[in-house]
Amino acid sequence: MKSLCLAIAGALIVLLGAAMRLVHLGTQIVNGDEVHALRVAKEHGLAYVLTHFNRSDNCIPLTAWCRVLLETTGLDEWGLRALPAIVGLLLPLFMWRRTRNLLGEGDRLLLTLLAAGSPLLVSWSREGRPYGIVAALGFLAVVAQFRLVESPSTRRLVLAACLYASMLWFSLTAAPFVGAVLLAAWLRERQEREGPRFALRTGLVAGLFTLLMVGPALPSLFDVLAEKAEGQRVTAATLVSSARLVFGLPREHLASPTHVFLVVPVALVILGLVRVRRLHRPWLLPALVVLVLPGTAYAFSELELVSQPRVFVRYQAAAVPLLLLALVLGLAELRHRVGAWVGPVGWILAVAAFALGPLRGGLPPENPYGPLMSRLYLLPEEAIDLGRAPTFYRELAGRSPTVVEWPSRQTVMHLFRAYQELHSGRFIRCHHQEGHPRGLVLETLSFGVRGIEDRVPPGAYVVLHRRVEEEYHHVRESTGPVPGPWPPDRRWQEALELCRAQFGSTVYEDEWITAFRAPGG
Repeated sequence: MKSLCLAIAGALIVLLGAAMRLVHLGTQIVNGDEVHALRVAKEHGLAYVLTHFNRSDNCIPLTAWCRVLLETTGLDEWGLRALPAIVGLLLPLFMWRRTRNLLGEGDRLLLTLLAAGSPLLVSWSREGRPYGIVAALGFLAVVAQFRLVESPSTRRLVLAACLYASMLWFSLTAAPFVGAVLLAAWLRERQEREGPRFALRTGLVAGLFTLLMVGPALPSLFDVLAEKAEGQRVTAATLVSSARLVFGLPREHLASPTHVFLVVPVALVILGLVRVRRLHRPWLLPALVVLVLPGTAYAFSELELVSQPRVFVRYQAAAVPLLLLALVLGLAELRHRVGAWVGPVGWILAVAAFALGPLRGGLPPENPYGPLMSRLYLLPEEAIDLGRAPTFYRELAGRSPTVVEWPSRQTVMHLFRAYQELHSGRFIRCHHQEGHPRGLVLETLSFGVRGIEDRVPPGAYVVLHRRVEEEYHHVRESTGPVPGPWPPDRRWQEALELCRAQFGSTVYEDEWITAFRAPGG
């Protein structure tokens, strides 16, 4: 009876995780980073996609997937996110099944809940980016590698090597994690003092598989690395905020000087390592290497944007399931030391973390104006309908200029659509990148600093949205909570005066926008 109840509870948890990942997945607003693969897939054939890294999108297999769909069934939002969503659905099942020898039934159920409801894993499952896939492959690679250590076989060696190569194919940022797992396995083998070094063999086979997958694109990799090499350093604030993202802690406390809400999960992870030392002593050093080494490698790097918590966490994607596992091990150790009553407390903490954390605001909002990929990014040039667009934008779209929109770029993703919906009822095809004929190249401009004339390309149009608050509320009413901190910006007069001082008289004005043009061009 107990086993049946646990099975039913596990199924319900998996279904809950599936719902979180699939609800309006095909109609949610397109994430800005998802556009990278779309652009490359639309502009290049499959041969180019498989043999080139690109600065803004280094995930070759997902870009190739988009290209294949474009040439066959057609690409839409469901297709873009299909692979991450499927893998995200399976990860809780993987973690449930592959921890039978390590955790009791109740703890396995809790781990399944953490994997199914983790805000970070849910968000990665809902976007056409590789990080959720890397997280699942990383967990499976660790399981395969250490089963190989315990019971060597050629089949397990090839499986582990394939998992490593697949991780690196989806994201080269997994390289420190792959190296850490191989090093940890080698250290564990040394403790046995007998038998061949399967970790080294696995590394060689994985390197061969990776070369077959990534090799054709390596010549283009060096240019990408050169552009991304000079960036920022990871700070203590980066590490703290990244940990909060991993454990689903409330955003409101990101500035808390005591970081009291982070103490509990970190302490439980440490207790989890204590449990490994007590019950599985030979595995303690390998566990430390796998959990600590990849993050340390990036902490001392100076890659582009690495100091931003959400970017730093992406680089640690493969370690996220292992951190959740360590947390559950810590709860088990605490229950062993303190008493059985700790078990229900652990469940309460897990549920509270997700209820109070980033998921509290709900899933990404639906796009009220219809699927964007078919109407905004993938339309053939002759299919663009500007008939009902505002005169000003219609004329600009025919000349493909650069349009600098105010407020900021993140706001443009929503307010630009709201503007058109409110007084034209049609989209004008737009993008943040160049290379889209008859479209608008949207850029961003922040006011309140000197020298704005140096930040506007010569001949570009600068468009100020006059009724930001109405547009903002229109988006809120249509979509519910809007992701991102952009309250109505009331600096309209300051922006207007700065533009008049720099660019002179207006070139267009209506009840919604005022436009200027920078000299030159």
